[in-house]
Amino acid sequence: MIARLRNDPLTPSALVLIGLVVGGFVAIGLAWNIVRLEPLVALQVPALMSGGLGGLALIVAGCGLLHVQVGRRLAALEDESETRALHAVQGLARRLEGEW
Repeated sequence: MIARLRNDPLTPSALVLIGLVVGGFVAIGLAWNIVRLEPLVALQVPALMSGGLGGLALIVAGCGLLHVQVGRRLAALEDESETRALHAVQGLARRLEGEW
């Protein structure tokens, strides 16, 4: 199982994109911590805007790109499966032609 994951072309990009999502949650957590500890609203707003919106942007970008990557990988697997099935049917047709 681990060897298959190492050879899968999706694995490196998936790890990077999952890291983006985790980084987004970390940014939101840091922004929340700054806001929680800062009594002045004038200093809370920049922390919320940069950390909160930046973290949200990282989460959305990471999830969106991961969705695209997984879709591409599934399409490639489906294409490979269709090609194998087509070759099997062609081989069967050749055998049947030889019998007639």
